[in-house]
Amino acid sequence: MLSRPAPTRADALALFGATGDLAKKKIFPALYRLTEAGRLEMPVVGVAASEWSDVRFQAHARESIEVAIPDMDPSVFDRLAARLSLVGGNYEDRRTFKKLAGKLKAAGAERPAHYLAIPPALF
Repeated sequence: MLSRPAPTRADALALFGATGDLAKKKIFPALYRLTEAGRLEMPVVGVAASEWSDVRFQAHARESIEVAIPDMDPSVFDRLAARLSLVGGNYEDRRTFKKLAGKLKAAGAERPAHYLAIPPALF
């Protein structure tokens, strides 16, 4: 019988399209619920064309969660917000990916999962 290596777990989430509609309507509420359940234990680094500060990005996430989850617990959101940061830049520019790599490295991430919430034309 062949032995398979143990699966490795992701240690960060790189979320492309982090300021877009899919993230706003679906992904942020899901990340909130994962945080609420104690299942999100990693940094979430958004990547978007928007050149927002981390504070502005966190406020955007909060606004979308408040719409989707009217009884949002502020302490759960605070735990999620502490994990959220943003890299702004063009997806066709290598510097964007260098900034992302630097932010992931600073967070201690070695095995990030990548989620592409972007239009197919940008893949």
